[in-house]
Amino acid sequence: MDFTSQKYKAPCEAIAGSSYQSMTVARFIERPVPPPHYKLVIIRHDVDRFPSYALTLAKIERDLGLTASYYFRIPGTWKQDIILEISEMSYEVSLRYNNIDIAKRNFQKRWPPLLKI
Repeated sequence: MDFTSQKYKAPCEAIAGSSYQSMTVARFIERPVPPPHYKLVIIRHDVDRFPSYALTLAKIERDLGLTASYYFRIPGTWKQDIILEISEMSYEVSLRYNNIDIAKRNFQKRWPPLLKI
């Protein structure tokens, strides 16, 4: 399979040239239910590896007027400079973690939050 940025650009161009509106996950959840004829697409990226590639995708979307959500993993993809740059493009940026992975599939084990605010 071809996961290059050039291949990703093609569906983004199709969305940008269509009557569909792109929206972040949070914006979709926050807004009232749209009319049945409303056309939208939600673009969500789980950044499991290669945060610099996520930045490349965000720039493609930005140049086409699309919006998206980016979910970064700790510790693997938590690169502050890249996260801030994507956030400054008005994209939704959030933390993504999987308690089951952390607990090594021990479903009874409880874990404290990864971040203390």
